[in-house]
Amino acid sequence: MIALDKLVPDEEEAAMVRKQLSNYTLNTGPFGSMHAIRDRDTFSSLEWWNLHGGPTPLLQTLALWVLSQVVNTSFVERCWSSYSFIHIVKRNRVSLD
Repeated sequence: MIALDKLVPDEEEAAMVRKQLSNYTLNTGPFGSMHAIRDRDTFSSLEWWNLHGGPTPLLQTLALWVLSQVVNTSFVERCWSSYSFIHIVKRNRVSLD
């Protein structure tokens, strides 16, 4: 809920998204159809939201935005690489003294 408050700052829109999210988790409303439930297992998340999320545009927009975020570890790996380089330089300097 904290993340939802940050992503949807308008209280009225946030309340509508929470209601739509409740329908999604309880399989009610537009998310309770036989096809929507069955397609959760066979479609990718983006395909499913594009097909079945239309009746709830706020939640669909939010879901597609979250699913479209790039997950990449290269930044973290680069930071750890820099840290290990600094650590090795300091260790070598200490051993030279």
